[in-house]
Amino acid sequence: MLRMAVSEARFPLGPPASRKLARLAIASVVLPVPFLWAPAIVFHLSLVVTAALAIGLAIAHRVRSKPRGYVVVDALGVDRVIAGKRDCVAKLSEPFGVTVLASQARKRALLAITTPTATRFIGVRLEGPLDREAATLLVERASIVADGDALAAHASDAETLSAKDAVALMRIVRERVPAALERLFLSGTRGERITLDGTELRVEAKGTSRLIDLEMPVEWRGFLFHEALGPAASIYQATWIRQGSSELVFVAPMPTELLLSPKSESPRRLTQQQKLLAPAPDEPPPGDLRTGIERVFMLPVREALSRAPRPSRAPATRRPSSSPDLGV
Repeated sequence: MLRMAVSEARFPLGPPASRKLARLAIASVVLPVPFLWAPAIVFHLSLVVTAALAIGLAIAHRVRSKPRGYVVVDALGVDRVIAGKRDCVAKLSEPFGVTVLASQARKRALLAITTPTATRFIGVRLEGPLDREAATLLVERASIVADGDALAAHASDAETLSAKDAVALMRIVRERVPAALERLFLSGTRGERITLDGTELRVEAKGTSRLIDLEMPVEWRGFLFHEALGPAASIYQATWIRQGSSELVFVAPMPTELLLSPKSESPRRLTQQQKLLAPAPDEPPPGDLRTGIERVFMLPVREALSRAPRPSRAPATRRPSSSPDLGV
């Protein structure tokens, strides 16, 4: 539930608590009824017992239903407050991005709030009849990830928002910093700084910078490859991108399972995302072109690329792979 105080919004963290104790506290007021015709001392004693029981149940309910903390949005930015400790998630005066990730089972989602220096996750509950409409709105905007990626590992159940509050939080961000919803900051495994800002994709590392203008034609494709390191072999997903003299390959481990083939009743967006992640085996890319990223962000990157125009000519053949170099 959205609570406003001056220009501040507070969203409680934690799953909805059972109201059984509150109902028992209310129901306990009828306990003295059977003692109406009993001696006065018995009747008054039953009143005392009833009052103590009702107060005890009400206090227990309050303790159990008290939010774990809050996500607070004010004039300065977005903070997470837990146990009285305030942690700055993003400042409105500094660039940040908000990306929605959701499990394919549609039981859980994450708001990934990224800045040039850190990535913070806020969990969202998608289950519950009261939040069904809000959950649908989130899923329509979300990048779906394989259930095996365990979104719960990024945010515990005790620190989750309801879908309704998550939608309200994003609405505030859209009103105050609309560009944040089209922005993503990542760090490569070799220290690269990756910025997806609207129609611009930039990768900076060791004094070099590669810029991809997504309003101009871009050659790109997704594929998977396997690579041996000693007796073990691993499978990776990759996204090859080239525009002019800028060429790079984003690489990440493959999820434990792929997105399932969409059913006939599946939404159009899930169908499109499944196609973007469809594996096409190929040779390992050259090590010097690789930039390792966290795999849950591979789909958001490909979705941004899919909105860019394609070149009219056929893409040139990639150069052959170099010596094995994981780069992830």
